[in-house]
Amino acid sequence: MSENLENSDAFYVKDLAKVFSLGMNVIPECLKRNAKNLLEVIDSACVDNPIVIIEWAVNPWPRRGRNRTKTDLINYITTNGGTDEFQLGMIFSFRTSRILGNCMGYMPLWSLHDRNNPNIRDVGHCYRINKVADRSAELEDYNVIFNV
Repeated sequence: MSENLENSDAFYVKDLAKVFSLGMNVIPECLKRNAKNLLEVIDSACVDNPIVIIEWAVNPWPRRGRNRTKTDLINYITTNGGTDEFQLGMIFSFRTSRILGNCMGYMPLWSLHDRNNPNIRDVGHCYRINKVADRSAELEDYNVIFNV
């Protein structure tokens, strides 16, 4: 486990690992840093309600013009059915997989991976959590969003 996690956070990471049925070393660092909030969102979500976590890139902004910022993408997600949990701009819950699919399937083109210009960084990396039972969820590397 990462040295920069405090002892109190280690408890939440361990609990998150149990929920995912994974080893703690497999869980991405950005999820470890937000383990307490993720556990709360997973607990309150209904079975089959998807949750998306976005690890935003450090400085890919602005991208190909004005009004193409992280805030614009957060607004896009919340306007298209995502709930910005804890107003962090990082953890988004959706009521159904269809709503998530419609939202993520039509992300603005400027936010997607640019294969023609390797100097343009991806805006972030996405993970998806699928709650499958009361205290059980699956973690998925959801790279179909920004990194395709």
